Amino acid sequence: MSLPVFTAVHVLLGLVGIVAGTIAMAGLLRASLLRGWTLLFLAMALTTTVTGLLFPAPPFRLSHLLGLATLVLVALAVVALVVKRLEGRWRTLYVVTAMLTLYLQVGVLIAQIFKKVAPLAELEPTQGIWPLIAAEAVALGAFGAATLLGVARFRPSPIHLA
Repeated sequence: MSLPVFTAVHVLLGLVGIVAGTIAMAGLLRASLLRGWTLLFLAMALTTTVTGLLFPAPPFRLSHLLGLATLVLVALAVVALVVKRLEGRWRTLYVVTAMLTLYLQVGVLIAQIFKKVAPLAELEPTQGIWPLIAAEAVALGAFGAATLLGVARFRPSPIHLA
């Protein structure tokens, strides 16, 4: 597979994952486990991360560190959801790891948009990196608030876990 095709597949997986994760997050905030969307999100986050780690790159970069962190977060979310069935503190761990996973996916998307979309890429020489930092900070604040709200609200009934 050529690098452009591989990149397109990687981007498509990432976008599907972000959409599924956003829908799953909306369910979380309504105290509902949207099982199909949640599983799609976790699967896409995993495959996006794995394909991202397969890109040819210099030895070890920040992207590798974020990829490894995402793999750990997805593994913890799956254990909390599937193995521990969101019992006790595993519910909180699930919410935090799922939200962090989605935040990392969105954070990478924001960085790529600022790098690849011409009008935003042209900001760096004139305004420095501040617009990117501001966009990432807004995303971090929104996900931080959503995580706190999710921990407080998400209490799925046993029927959701079946």
